[in-house]
Amino acid sequence: FIVPQSTLRVPPSALSDQAFDLTAAIANAQPGDVIEVPAGTYAGPIVIGKALTLNGHDRPIITGDKTGTVVTIQAAAVTFSGFVVENSGIEPDQNHSAIFANNSPRVTLRDNEIRDSLFGIYLASSPDSIVQHNIIHGNTQLDIGRRGDGIRLWESGRTLVADNQVSGARDVVLWYSEDLIIRGNTMRGGRYGIHFMYCNNADI
Repeated sequence: FIVPQSTLRVPPSALSDQAFDLTAAIANAQPGDVIEVPAGTYAGPIVIGKALTLNGHDRPIITGDKTGTVVTIQAAAVTFSGFVVENSGIEPDQNHSAIFANNSPRVTLRDNEIRDSLFGIYLASSPDSIVQHNIIHGNTQLDIGRRGDGIRLWESGRTLVADNQVSGARDVVLWYSEDLIIRGNTMRGGRYGIHFMYCNNADI
């Protein structure tokens, strides 16, 4: 458990996105800090490489340039909540995603909206995490077999996937992840609802 060292709080009405530098705020923060992000549009990609909490106020948008992953998490105990994330690349062999957590246990992704991205939320080797109350729209401009998965878990056991809405994506794929809890999710307009492979002891 990490006690927050400081909180960067910015009243959403006081600053525009031009006045708040999200990349600099992440770079300057210390592990355990909380960053309150005001409304606005921020250019991706961004990388979170330390244990931080990012709270979006009034749905700030992080937008990619359609060439890669928009938000990459590379640390344990990151919370990312309240954002719109859009415009990832479309190369499946490079795992282009709206939000990609890699080797990042205890990640919390909550109350985000994903648009125009290949993979929506992708957790790789990130166990004991929470994916909850997210709205994920797949890239319906691609054929259904070419679309990425709305949610994908790989070797991310003991994760809670709850109360998410996934539409127009390929699948929700859960691979090599034991002791998952899957509840209250809605999947529409995809290929499979939930696609399991080697996930022992899942509670659905």
